[in-house]
Amino acid sequence: MQRQRDVFDISLPLTTQTPSFPGDPPFSRRPFFTYATDGCEVSSLCLSAHSGTHLDFPAHFLPEGKRGGDYPAAAFFRPAVVVDCGKRTILGEDVLQDVPTMPGDALLLCTSNSRERRFGGPDFPAAFVAATPGLGRELIRRQICLVGIDALSIEPLADPEYPVHHLLLAAGICLLEGLDLRDVPPGRYQLSCLPLAIPDAEASPVRAILLPASEPGTDTDSRPRATSKKISTEPDKLAQNPFRSIPMEQQADLAAMTRQAVNFHGHLCPGLALGIQAARLGLALCGHDGDEDVVAVVETDMCAVDAIQALMGCTFGKGNLVHRDYGKVAFTFYRRRDNAAVRLLARPDIAEQTDPEFVATREATLAKRCAQRILALDPESLFTRTAPATVVPGRAAILADLVCERCGETMMESRSRRFAGQTLCLPCFEAVEQKI
Repeated sequence: MQRQRDVFDISLPLTTQTPSFPGDPPFSRRPFFTYATDGCEVSSLCLSAHSGTHLDFPAHFLPEGKRGGDYPAAAFFRPAVVVDCGKRTILGEDVLQDVPTMPGDALLLCTSNSRERRFGGPDFPAAFVAATPGLGRELIRRQICLVGIDALSIEPLADPEYPVHHLLLAAGICLLEGLDLRDVPPGRYQLSCLPLAIPDAEASPVRAILLPASEPGTDTDSRPRATSKKISTEPDKLAQNPFRSIPMEQQADLAAMTRQAVNFHGHLCPGLALGIQAARLGLALCGHDGDEDVVAVVETDMCAVDAIQALMGCTFGKGNLVHRDYGKVAFTFYRRRDNAAVRLLARPDIAEQTDPEFVATREATLAKRCAQRILALDPESLFTRTAPATVVPGRAAILADLVCERCGETMMESRSRRFAGQTLCLPCFEAVEQKI
């Protein structure tokens, strides 16, 4: 395993010394153009899709399961937790005792396979540390989206039925096998394990690396504080996150947040799921520690707004929910006490990437599935950060009531119109103005 600064390369090198799963073709590389005869070198590769560090997709064991081309690239760049399994020779559900995880996390199991270089080659080991179905069920319960292990198979060779593979792949949990975790301290990271772009692949070799964990919403340790009602929109300052980040682990469980939003909205749909993800980032970025301290400015009236109201406590009545009817799926979160702000613009292809069948058919029966897939993604991957408006919305003002001199109904002073010597409400003003 190679480490450069804070980046861990956790991939096994592909050489003739790399062990192959019993029955699989061994890795080989053969140059067929050479410098001596052709002036350049071009080689061919022979390998299994399960050679070295690789991903197993559900189609590996399930004929109708998802294949490589069914996933967006973002599915393989996500938060991950590395667990030190100690000296265990078999991994049950107890290995995760006292290990905090979030729904949508990847979980990487570091065992004595790495420390003792059992897959250092060239022979496939007769015995190695592997997982049990009990651990598989616990991973499903925790809504883990990907599990990795430092073995070329997640389960022992002794059981030809491969129950752990069947259990996890049927639940939609991809398997990242063949890792080298011997020098990686346990903890939270950002995982990148992009497969080759082979649409029909049931598996694919990957180059897996671990990056430092970025707390949701954190771009830098430098957190400037605004000193006036104006918020800087200079590019160099926009690249920095002005918020004090709150780790996702300190937020409510995603399932509980989803239930809360669904109870408010009435059903689970892709729009609500996107709002839940936006609210997760909003809570992580600016917290929820003041009755009117956090302000949400929404540029759409879609279902997502209900999730923001339900989870962040932003309402029209308190003046900390502002609707600007621009028809854009964008949400700006402000924190009044230090005038910090961030605008989240939803990426335009979220539904297409997560559930193209739903987009093509708009079948109501597929809406919940699409929503669940959106909730399984890292919320940071769903939005682009752009410059917010330069002024923090003011607090709700208490204004005088006036009486419309045409209909006799009361209205807020700020919504009155003066016309032809009369004080009018908006409907009466519009009715009179249209006659002129």
